[in-house]
Amino acid sequence: AGSLPEGEAEEIIKRACPGPGGCGIAASFNTWGVFLEAVGLMLPYSSSNPAVDPSKEAECRQVGVAMRRLLERNIRPRDILTRDAFENGVRAIAALGGSTNGILHILALAREAGVDFCLRDIQPILRETPVLCQFAPRGSRTMIDLFHAGGTPALLKHFYDVGLLNGDCLTVTGETLATNLMDVPKPMLDGELFMDVEEPAKPHADMQVCFGSLAPDGIVFKVSSMASPRFEGRAICFESCKELADAAAAGRIEPGSVCVLRGLGPVASGMPEVLVATAALSVPELDGKVALVSDTRVSGVSHGAIGVHCAPEAAVGGPIALVEDGDPISFDLLAGEIRWDVAVDEVERRRAQWTPPPSRIGRGYLAEFAATIMQANDGCVSGVWLRQRDSGHVNLEDGL
Repeated sequence: AGSLPEGEAEEIIKRACPGPGGCGIAASFNTWGVFLEAVGLMLPYSSSNPAVDPSKEAECRQVGVAMRRLLERNIRPRDILTRDAFENGVRAIAALGGSTNGILHILALAREAGVDFCLRDIQPILRETPVLCQFAPRGSRTMIDLFHAGGTPALLKHFYDVGLLNGDCLTVTGETLATNLMDVPKPMLDGELFMDVEEPAKPHADMQVCFGSLAPDGIVFKVSSMASPRFEGRAICFESCKELADAAAAGRIEPGSVCVLRGLGPVASGMPEVLVATAALSVPELDGKVALVSDTRVSGVSHGAIGVHCAPEAAVGGPIALVEDGDPISFDLLAGEIRWDVAVDEVERRRAQWTPPPSRIGRGYLAEFAATIMQANDGCVSGVWLRQRDSGHVNLEDGL
């Protein structure tokens, strides 16, 4: 906004970003780190040891011993990646208040591990899991706070003690999750970093999955700053982040609007994150008063009423491609429903007139990605790789 002296802004940056490493909040980076410890693929404390702390070097020196143990016991990743382990991981990031990007990666990992675990399996877990932490962006605490309070094992100990996690799952230590947590001190409930299950920040996760006429194959919401689990409004459609940001700056987006940002899914654009758009909707006059639905993804620092990973995406003819300004859209997070209230004959008329938009992608890697990629509800994995893997005809020399 230009209202802060440059020197003061620089001092804020130095204190907010004191050194190397991932951003210290419950955004995508730390969501995935906590998931990996909860699912059993990462050594305890690894996700919460700061990059510049001596504990990080000591942790790295343990890797060789851990690898030798895994080889001696013939423990493979797929021995660890069971359905119960995936459920542990989802519950952990739900209770953490984590990022929607975690859901996308979980779906991809489940596909690769050969575990039948999809959005419809994730949906009830998110509905049942309370938020037990006040990490930014929903609160004020950071991973540095967690590090000083005992690290991710202390967090998982708390989740395990209140019955959220299955302790029988094998982990990369060669022991079960319960064994890993056995000697971890029980953390003190401070009402912020560790919250009582009887007094959670929210009785259900900030993230929720909905299905319906706008998203037959699912859409993932994060609504940490919206009080009600229900929302209804009129669509206002955009084909780019800049269009949306410009409209917000010009005051053309009113409270009660459902901003539809489309044409940015995996096939259309490689699914970029759209922090510019979510930030534009975070101004006081719109924050929590409008919703965003999109076929792309968002940064983990985003907040508001945000629905992403809408499947099928617009580029392949998903319903989101046919939405017009003024269409009524509503969602009920706890019911798991999203509605696009347009008459069937009108939808058919629009579909008959719809033609796929020209590709924004030319040659190169992204074009190959778009040609083989599956939709967000399948984790945006390569369809070619899956078909060849599942048929047993995978030739590593093909460059797959």
